[in-house]
Amino acid sequence: MARPPYATESGLLGHPTLMNNVETLVNVPWIVQHSGEAYRQLGYSQSRGTKAVSLNSLFQRPGLYEVEFGVSVRHIIEDLGGGLRAGSLQGVIIGGPLAGIIPPRLLDTPFGFEELHAIGASVGHGGVVAFDEHTSIAELVHHIFSFGTYESCGKCTPCRLGSRRIEEIFRRVVTTGATSLADSLEWQQVVAALKWTSLCGHGIGLGEFAESVLSHYRKELEPCFG
Repeated sequence: MARPPYATESGLLGHPTLMNNVETLVNVPWIVQHSGEAYRQLGYSQSRGTKAVSLNSLFQRPGLYEVEFGVSVRHIIEDLGGGLRAGSLQGVIIGGPLAGIIPPRLLDTPFGFEELHAIGASVGHGGVVAFDEHTSIAELVHHIFSFGTYESCGKCTPCRLGSRRIEEIFRRVVTTGATSLADSLEWQQVVAALKWTSLCGHGIGLGEFAESVLSHYRKELEPCFG
């Protein structure tokens, strides 16, 4: 179903419906004990409270951490995670495969919803996936769009066809090392269509991920397109 209306407006049996995940509900006992105002004192700007983040195996200290909104992404990467086990950081994805990539030069960005969105990234579910200089950006794009194509419900044309088209383009990039300038122009047009005309967050998220790649890693992709 196209959104809106969202569940908070028309959900179960057409009535406004509240939906919370486990991470939200585990905050309730603390809030009941200490008050909502005390919880609001935690955080930064419009992002209040704390968030669980999970660091992947490339970190010196992978694992699950609870952080207060407003700490820098660098604090999460370097102070909590201890940096990478080996190699140099090329980028980090926070919040799932459809979240944008954060390049090293933006690590001082505060960890908050609006702040990450402003640089084309996302809080999402808080998963922090780092990748080093040995990761091919083209292979990363292909991997994300392979996932996106498989997970697309197929209801709307931009996502159903667009995600598959970008997957095909980057499959050629990965297997042959290059493709055409026409393909480069096409994938940028498809990205715009995904972001602005998809019916749900899946296609929009794919578009936003690709847009962040175009913004931060254009030089790495230029040799792939003749």
